[in-house]
Amino acid sequence: MMKGLIKNNTKKKYLDYKTTGRVFCSMISAFVMVNTLKIHEQDVIDKIRTENKVKEIYQVSGVYNFILKVEEDDIEALKQTIIRNIKKDKSIKSTMTLIVNDKNIKFLKGGKTGVK
Repeated sequence: MMKGLIKNNTKKKYLDYKTTGRVFCSMISAFVMVNTLKIHEQDVIDKIRTENKVKEIYQVSGVYNFILKVEEDDIEALKQTIIRNIKKDKSIKSTMTLIVNDKNIKFLKGGKTGVK
């Protein structure tokens, strides 16, 4: 059980006083699917690489050209990062953002899944 909420600068930290006495940082992760104009793909990649909150970039086929993994301290900062640093680019036609739930899913034998 989380017993206390401590704010340290912009990061929210949770402290479990009873069991471990350790501090756990919570980060918000999202996958942003990006659709660009074909002629501007390399420009978009070069610009996104300079954004330190974008942790991974995957070039994919289909409706979207790229999938980005973005991490931020909280949901508001995540929203601002996506709006200010990704969506404002005129070379980007559209985006779709998928926010990661904090539950881990592991695959079990027989194709079943279990949620931790």
